[in-house]
Amino acid sequence: MRSSAHRLLVLAASVLLALAVASCGSDDPDVDSRAATMGLPDLKVNLVADAWLLDPEDSSIEVAGERVTLDFHADDAVSGTAPCNTYRASVSYGDATVTISEVGSTLRGCDPDVMDAEAAYFDALVAVRDVDLTDRDRLILTGPGDVRLAFDTTDEP
Repeated sequence: MRSSAHRLLVLAASVLLALAVASCGSDDPDVDSRAATMGLPDLKVNLVADAWLLDPEDSSIEVAGERVTLDFHADDAVSGTAPCNTYRASVSYGDATVTISEVGSTLRGCDPDVMDAEAAYFDALVAVRDVDLTDRDRLILTGPGDVRLAFDTTDEP
């Protein structure tokens, strides 16, 4: 009898401990959980933490077609949707810089103006170097000349 009472007490204590640990998390949406990027350099952590949607009004390229997105991955790759196709590329990081290269995309054909917009986006993407993340919800990538790609965070993949 004493053994089952002891087990019941240990079980109850374990449940209470588990509930206490679970309640230590934050329900605040402004608090990021970045366990998947622990140990990565800060710039990479910040870029990987969000999905990015191009703001064509604040970018140096004309955009036609689909929404343009950019996702940074922990495996030194980026991917997203371009005006016509989806794409993937390699990325390397500096202190406040990125170098994007080896862009590959699906081969769907679209109207000529959309294909021109896609080519302009890919050209700008490989030209950017400097990263501005001063505003946590806004990513500005700039490169030589007037190359500028402005992105806002998005919850959509």
